[in-house]
Amino acid sequence: MDSFYFDFRDEIRGSLLELQVGAEYRLLESFSIGASLSRLAIDVDVNDDDLNGTVKDLYRGARLYGAFFF
Repeated sequence: MDSFYFDFRDEIRGSLLELQVGAEYRLLESFSIGASLSRLAIDVDVNDDDLNGTVKDLYRGARLYGAFFF
C-alpha cells in the first residue's frame, strides 16, 4: 500500500492511494505462476483565482503471470 497527500496553501489539495495484493506459487524449481489485484485512486481539488476544478480517477486491474528462475 502506498499513500500520498498534499495541501498547498489551501489552493491545491490532493491524494493518491495505491493498493496491491497478490500471491505466487512455485510449481517447479525454476518456474512459478502468480496472480494479483491492484487499485489506484487519484483525487485532486484546485481552488485558485485562475482555475477551479476537480480531477478524480480510479483504476482497478487484475494480473496473471508466470516467472522463470535461473
